[in-house]
Amino acid sequence: MKKYLSKVSKYLMLLAFTVFTIAVSLNITSYAAGEKVTNLKQVDAGETSVKISYDAPLGANKFMIYISEYNTFPSSATVTTVSYSSKDVRIYGLNPNHTYFVKVIPTSPTGQYSFSDVITCVTDPENLQDIKHTQSTTSSVTVSWSEPLSGAQYYNIYYKPTHSSVDEIYVGSTSNKNFTVKNLADDTEYNIYVYPIRKSANGYEAVGYSRNKSYIPTVAKANKLSQIKLYRWEPGSTTASIKFTNSQKNQSGIEIEISNLSGKKIKSIKLSRYSSTAGFSLSKIKNKGFQYRFRYYVTTNTKNCYGPWTSKKVMIPFAKTTVKKNSSNSLKISWKKISGATSYSVYVAKTKDDNFKKVATVKSTSYILKNTKKLQDYYIYVKANGVKCGKKKYASVKPQYQNVTLVWYGNSKLYTYTSTCKN
Repeated sequence: MKKYLSKVSKYLMLLAFTVFTIAVSLNITSYAAGEKVTNLKQVDAGETSVKISYDAPLGANKFMIYISEYNTFPSSATVTTVSYSSKDVRIYGLNPNHTYFVKVIPTSPTGQYSFSDVITCVTDPENLQDIKHTQSTTSSVTVSWSEPLSGAQYYNIYYKPTHSSVDEIYVGSTSNKNFTVKNLADDTEYNIYVYPIRKSANGYEAVGYSRNKSYIPTVAKANKLSQIKLYRWEPGSTTASIKFTNSQKNQSGIEIEISNLSGKKIKSIKLSRYSSTAGFSLSKIKNKGFQYRFRYYVTTNTKNCYGPWTSKKVMIPFAKTTVKKNSSNSLKISWKKISGATSYSVYVAKTKDDNFKKVATVKSTSYILKNTKKLQDYYIYVKANGVKCGKKKYASVKPQYQNVTLVWYGNSKLYTYTSTCKN
């Protein structure tokens, strides 16, 4: 009996060795039950599709992919069978901005397998409908937008200077439908990009197509308005003009505010972005001083956004003069009172190219110019002094082009004209 068993054992061992030798020669491999797809992950998304990749067990050549909106994978779950060698698979026919559960099981006649771990996949949100520019400061811009029809979990925001070749720069995320990009340069145009996002539990971000808002300017600082000075203001006139250097590049316009010496606003005037002169006519500045200041503004979809003001400048007018013959060798100079003036200085020159000389300072509104000669020109103006504005006192401000009174003393008649001097 022992000899019989020994022979059987030897026979079985020989049979096993023969089968193993044949299997090796035919490259046939045996697989353990329970092997499964590993490293299952989402690698791409579209509005109606997702793309997954995975590592399959050796020898598996067919895969069944289950996808469902429910983690329980009910009978209504979509099953896609793929049998090609690629391990990157795109699944179509899905809804935008949705989360799906996905699992994969390989099948093969040579082995038995288990389901992979379940992952979540997300489709892209639909495009944004619009982006609006709602606010600008000297260092920031704010945009708002309407939510895509399919919604979005949050939004990634990028920006770049409009006229720059640099790539978009990521600045932050928000679940709101507005965002402020900060730390920008003044008077500079920017493009703002808003990407709707849906994120899976596995960390994959499905990114919808961005809408961008281009040529959004920040507001210029006040220092881009320079060399501001009174251009013209005739004595006794209600019309004045101010000249300035305007070096902005991207503003919608300029605002000038005119107020009285107590600080009460008289009028605000909007100027073109290309302006270099501001002219206005106001009855409240006749023989009275005023203050003015400038600022830039940018127009958004809904309003004007203003930058900082320049410092206020105080303007005091020269007095409007009349000249009459007082005697054969003297002239009487009279003038209109300037509101708030405590004294007046009388200046005279014999040609308008001469330096005007102060001949008197008086508290009254007239002065006798003595020792005048016939057949002689006299150029005359009267400056107001001591006009109070705030805690300071001011005198008449010379405009770039100043009107003075020209008197020609003839043999028998006095002739008066208005002459313009350039300061």
